[in-house]
Amino acid sequence: MIPWRVPSKKNGFKPEDITDVILTHLHFDHCGGSIKYAEDGKSFELAFPNATYWTSREQYNWATDPNHREAASYLKRKYSAHRRKWTLKID
Repeated sequence: MIPWRVPSKKNGFKPEDITDVILTHLHFDHCGGSIKYAEDGKSFELAFPNATYWTSREQYNWATDPNHREAASYLKRKYSAHRRKWTLKID
């Protein structure tokens, strides 16, 4: 994984070159780098626009319907940019 904030001149990759992003879990502090603010400064867009974002069905379900204890770890508004690009691993 090459962090999207690394200058492309340094590593030869652009965010558009990334094809797959694996999100092991969806806590905001772990998957937050997969999105960025859009040019309007209000909405979000994918940091890697051509990538398929992979997560498990279990993680997706926990993120979209968390229990009371974990609810603060998930920011549903940040998942809106991913909705069209999710690929769920079927267990």
